[in-house]
Amino acid sequence: IDPKFCPIMPELISNVCGCAPIDSGENISVSPSNFLTPPTLSPSIIASSFPTMTPTSTTSDLPTAIDSKTPTMPPTDLSSYFPTTTPTVAASGLPSSSPTLSSVHPSRAISLSPSFSLAGFIQETSSKAGIRLDVDIPFSYQLHALDWLAGNEDIDKYTNVQIVQRYALGCIFFSTGWDDLRGETEEEWLDVWTNASGWLSDEDECSWYGVICDLTDRVLNLDLSSNNLTAYFPPEVILLNETLQLLDLTDNFLLTNEGDTENSFLGFLGNLKYLYIGGTSFKYDGIPPGIDRLSNLVEFDCSRTFYEGPLRPETFDNKKDLKYLELSGNQYHSTVPESI
Repeated sequence: IDPKFCPIMPELISNVCGCAPIDSGENISVSPSNFLTPPTLSPSIIASSFPTMTPTSTTSDLPTAIDSKTPTMPPTDLSSYFPTTTPTVAASGLPSSSPTLSSVHPSRAISLSPSFSLAGFIQETSSKAGIRLDVDIPFSYQLHALDWLAGNEDIDKYTNVQIVQRYALGCIFFSTGWDDLRGETEEEWLDVWTNASGWLSDEDECSWYGVICDLTDRVLNLDLSSNNLTAYFPPEVILLNETLQLLDLTDNFLLTNEGDTENSFLGFLGNLKYLYIGGTSFKYDGIPPGIDRLSNLVEFDCSRTFYEGPLRPETFDNKKDLKYLELSGNQYHSTVPESI
């Protein structure tokens, strides 16, 4: 593969494929002997083995998959780089139209080895969370995140929980740090955000800007307000759901999640208590139905967005703990529900 297609970390083209299969609860080991080993699915994370700070919501009535952003460039078939025993999840009942904004950079392709077991582990974990991993899109934010994670200096010391957590945060950065005008070096990518202190480093992710963890080093709060996030906030934030209680995306006007496909991830964050998306360009006809399922919300702000249309009573029926609600600056055309 021509190194020019991976300008940030070209050495990973030859080095990235040393990860051995991952067993639940064990660390990743790196061994050159695995270079020609066929891809092997690793066990998925078993949620019950992890500490839980808040009750996990029931999602049996939720959609079975969430689409990630699909760029408009011609795809390259990378499906052979991943285990074939775990199918790609199709998004049932969600809009099939392609997004208008790409969340990837068209000049940087990622190449993963067939023996790269980390990719199989992430694909299986994502599938179980209802997230489709676009293995056939060579420029996707997901493959950028995998490529970055594979190059982490201490990856052989990470637990499965930390691997998934760092991957989710990597997806958030590579999806929302998009800019047509940025350069080709990692430092220039980091300049897109107003503050990217710690992000993409080998430092503990709990020390990164905007990330606050609980006593078990699980992400508790994610505050990226007023930070020049762009394009598309990805569904991989669902991988943080078990402990995530606060998500603040306020005043990132260039975040443009639109319609069912791009807003549905909100309904999978059942442990959220504080959700702030005011001042973004999130767009929906009314308030997304996923909000209906966030029964633990204490504060919710979706003001100054492109949520417009009817206010449905069921959105607020189960919000017994809701203390603060901000809906101003939107064009609703219905009365205020009595449940408010």
